[in-house]
Amino acid sequence: MEDINDDIAVVGIGCNFPGGEGLDSFWKVLSEGKNCVVEIPTERFDTTSWYDPDGSKPGKTQTTRAALIKGFNEFDHRFFGIIETEADLMDPQQKLLLNCTYRTLEDAGISMESISGSRTGVYIGDCEMALCGGVSCIIEPGVFVALSKAKMISPGGTSRPFSIEADGYGRGEGCGVVLLKPLKDAIKDYNKVWGIISKTAVNQDGHSVTPVTKPSMTQQQELLQSIYSESDIARVQYIEAHGTGTTAGDPVEAGSISNVIAKAKSPESARLRIGSVKGNIGHAESAAGVAGLIKIKKVESVLQRHKGISISQWLNGEDENDDISTPSVVQPLLFAIQVGIVAVLKHWGVTPDIVLGHSVEEVLENLPDFYGKVCVAAFNSPQSCTLSGDADAVDSLHEKLRVVFSDRNLFVHELDVPAAYHSHMMDPILDDIEKNVKVQRDVVFVEIGPRRALQRNIQETLGNCTVVLPTVQPGSSLDAVMSTLGKLFELGFEYGPVFKQLDNVHFGDDFREAVTVIQVPDEILKQLHEYFIHPVLLDYFLQMTAAVAMRKQRARPGFPTAIGSVRISGRLQEKMVMYLRATKDTPNILEVCGSFSTLEGHVLVELKGVGISFLGSRTEVESCFYHNELIAVPSERPFQNCHIKAVVFEDKLGIAEGLRPYLHAESVLVENKEHWMADELHKAVLHLCSTNVEMENVLFLWGVEDLSNLSSEKMLDSLVIYCELFCRIVLALKDSKRSFTVRVITHRSSETTVDRISPGFVLSGLTRACAAEMVDLSFQLIDLASVTGEDIMALVHVIHTCNLQEVVINKGKRRYGMRIINVQCDVSVPMQVTDAISKIEEAFPSSPIRGVFHSAAVLHDAFIENLDQSLFRKVLQPKVKGAINLHRATLHKGLDFFVCYSSISSFIGNPSQSNYAAANSFLDMFCHYRRNLGLTGQSINWGPLNVGLLLNKDHFQKFLEAKGMMVMDVCDIHEALEKSLTLNRPQQVICKFNFKNLNIHVLSQNASLRDRLAALVIIGLKGDTNIAPDIEYTSSPHPHGNMRSIVSDTINVSEHDLNEDTSLQALGIDSMLAMTLQNKIFQETGVNVPLVWVIGWRSVSGVRRSPDGGESGSRSDNRQTGNHRQDTDEEGERENTRDS
Repeated sequence: MEDINDDIAVVGIGCNFPGGEGLDSFWKVLSEGKNCVVEIPTERFDTTSWYDPDGSKPGKTQTTRAALIKGFNEFDHRFFGIIETEADLMDPQQKLLLNCTYRTLEDAGISMESISGSRTGVYIGDCEMALCGGVSCIIEPGVFVALSKAKMISPGGTSRPFSIEADGYGRGEGCGVVLLKPLKDAIKDYNKVWGIISKTAVNQDGHSVTPVTKPSMTQQQELLQSIYSESDIARVQYIEAHGTGTTAGDPVEAGSISNVIAKAKSPESARLRIGSVKGNIGHAESAAGVAGLIKIKKVESVLQRHKGISISQWLNGEDENDDISTPSVVQPLLFAIQVGIVAVLKHWGVTPDIVLGHSVEEVLENLPDFYGKVCVAAFNSPQSCTLSGDADAVDSLHEKLRVVFSDRNLFVHELDVPAAYHSHMMDPILDDIEKNVKVQRDVVFVEIGPRRALQRNIQETLGNCTVVLPTVQPGSSLDAVMSTLGKLFELGFEYGPVFKQLDNVHFGDDFREAVTVIQVPDEILKQLHEYFIHPVLLDYFLQMTAAVAMRKQRARPGFPTAIGSVRISGRLQEKMVMYLRATKDTPNILEVCGSFSTLEGHVLVELKGVGISFLGSRTEVESCFYHNELIAVPSERPFQNCHIKAVVFEDKLGIAEGLRPYLHAESVLVENKEHWMADELHKAVLHLCSTNVEMENVLFLWGVEDLSNLSSEKMLDSLVIYCELFCRIVLALKDSKRSFTVRVITHRSSETTVDRISPGFVLSGLTRACAAEMVDLSFQLIDLASVTGEDIMALVHVIHTCNLQEVVINKGKRRYGMRIINVQCDVSVPMQVTDAISKIEEAFPSSPIRGVFHSAAVLHDAFIENLDQSLFRKVLQPKVKGAINLHRATLHKGLDFFVCYSSISSFIGNPSQSNYAAANSFLDMFCHYRRNLGLTGQSINWGPLNVGLLLNKDHFQKFLEAKGMMVMDVCDIHEALEKSLTLNRPQQVICKFNFKNLNIHVLSQNASLRDRLAALVIIGLKGDTNIAPDIEYTSSPHPHGNMRSIVSDTINVSEHDLNEDTSLQALGIDSMLAMTLQNKIFQETGVNVPLVWVIGWRSVSGVRRSPDGGESGSRSDNRQTGNHRQDTDEEGERENTRDS
């Protein structure tokens, strides 16, 4: 068994179970073997309309019997200070719980007044006592019906545990509450001990058995083996089992007990007995556990009384060895009687001013002359006390005490404070100064307080040359702290090695927590217990608090400014666990709580309200940080349930099937066939558009398949196919020359719900890119958390009423050495990734891999009509397969970070980059997927960077700035990366926006981007006073005359070198320059020319003839596929892993 220090004592019991209220009634039921099952009275519910012996009938229960308590819903509301109207509305279970809690405290000998304000937990927590219990009342018939359908309930309403006649469990009700306390404290406080809880354990069946309601013998045996040692088994006499009386549960439980305990006992040992209280009072469900505990503790008390000494034993004459005349007996007795008398008098409404009693030749004397004039502090030391009051009264009292206690040396000193700080912190100050400090020299005092209250006292005691440094002063506290710190360093103080002990700190980002093991240095071991908490240990805690703060606020300096409370419950040890957790997090303050505990987990010191304040404001680079935010949208007023007329690309998960009742009869469902050919699908969609002229909605449900268990190669194949098929559908809709709303519906592919890999990972970015490119179509992204009826109904509601672009439906409920090595591999090949990881581990055998940066990329831009599977595969392969291969190769390595370099393209969507947007949105959602699995993961959507493809490319950089995105240089990149890693969000967008250009040259031309980024741009423009409130776009009066000039400026060619027939392709205008030209035309003329038409022009004359994008412009029969850019394997597909 465990050491007594770990044991928990049951010191109070209160209960109300079938058979009568109170422990005596419960024991009578148990000792007489009563079965308390009765017919359910009509006051509960009318069983005649609910009962049917045929358990298969819907809405019916097989039984009309249960074990019920007497006096159901009876409650003395006045006793608990509750008004009658409130009591009438209270849950009967709450009333029952209050009654039993009072009886528990009464049984423990604890008054309601004394427990008020004490550290007593009602549920769970770090406390000195805990009230634990359960309650259950039978109020309505629904549970009976459910249990009947599950074949769990006994038709006779009676549980027969471990009986051959068992036919299910009978329901019962009741309430039980126990008061728990550490055994060592219970013995010290002379509590009655009903029994001892030496060990607890819990486990669960998991996926070991099906269905979930069936118990697992293997898991039950493991649980018993974890509780009982070999020596314990020999002493076990009785086991209170779960024993519900079901044919599925009882044999498994009996077998587990037999295999682990009965068979392990020696043949000569007593027979092991088992039982279950459910045979007497039924299955009380949420109160069943405490009923079994109370039963076994009552059995223990009958078999063997605890041998501790208590006042009750003295009063009952059970302890005959003590002489009642000795002080060790009579003083506690007299004190107990005095306290009891006061409690009774107060209960009767009489509050005595004072209680006098004789206690071994000492008399307490009342001092009426000073009543109301002198106050005594609530907390005082054993040798001194703090008084406050009128000066004359305090002086008079001092003189009287000096006369009365003439044989004692009374020390009195006035504290120069604006108010009486009556607290335990003041108790030891004067004695310590007088007795200890007086003999020391070269002592420097730092007074920590709201004013310099002790400076004069210290200097009067030790001499005026004693240095007393302040920490605050009116109006300039920070200056005072910095000045004091500087003087301390001048005097020779430094942050020495004894303060530099934090090592191997573990952080948890979900709850902003940290934990480490500290070893108290030898230098302070001798002083460890001379303080409530040694300053060095407190400094360790503050250091770790700062470390947690820096993980989010590294760019701003912070310093500790508050400690709310320190609670000490045990003696500090040489080696301890230090833990802290953030409780409040604002831009300017971080507040934490934490503890020092033993290695076994017993809390020794608890700190609360420890605050870190931050100076200054956020850095410039932080203004480049953006991320998605989900905003809860309340359901609008009920909509008219019109049927949805739509082309539905049917899924195999059941979403389309769930929508079927809400679809119009003319809706068309397109089956998700295994081998749709792209051209075949294109023709089919065009045909549907031509034959269904009133159709306006397209529901794309093909992206809900779970791909998690596929190999990276097969996963890539599936994603490529889905991308191509979606693009063919969109192109067919565009070619139909009609307006459609394309609603892309994914499953569990949002930031908060993702827990599997699906085509939704790429569809989000692909849809945004299509919305940016296909201006005549409307797009909406909808993610479903479940396929429940509630979420399907919400989906119907969204389709009918919601115009938001993206909707989520979720209604169903140290210092390090560094050595760099270069290991080259193709990150899209699993074996090469595995080999690379192995080589890194061989190179650093003592330093495991702690993190991964995934930055592989391949670009091949093209417009949607020119994209095929090969181009999707080329761009998706390094991103998708690279991420999957790295994920699987490092899955069990406990990484501290897994960073994927994504792109702004997946966040906002870029024309001609649909495949690249899809690839990067896979990384975005994959990192959310890892986070939801409990792993690290962060996707960074970088905007334009002056590295790689854009390095010193002034032409491209100017084009991007004209579009509203400025290029970040290397120093900005480094600072942003460090900040992003510190913030540690699952997805972080980092981009320098020129909001003026973005608003004028992009959002004005693209409705999709305008809707998505409008709120961001409004906020960004607020700081620019040069932006007029309203912006009008005007056309040049003579656009034809300056077209040659526009082309000249765009490609840096003299106008004289341009003639009417000069080929644009010959001038080197590719897709990127075409976008620049399009933008320039809009800036100069106000005419918005579709990009595909710009690319189609063969010559300058084509520009002149059709500046507004009319059909008269000359167009190429074969459009170019765009600028094909691909990194080399050395730069683009190399994967780096960093070890620490």
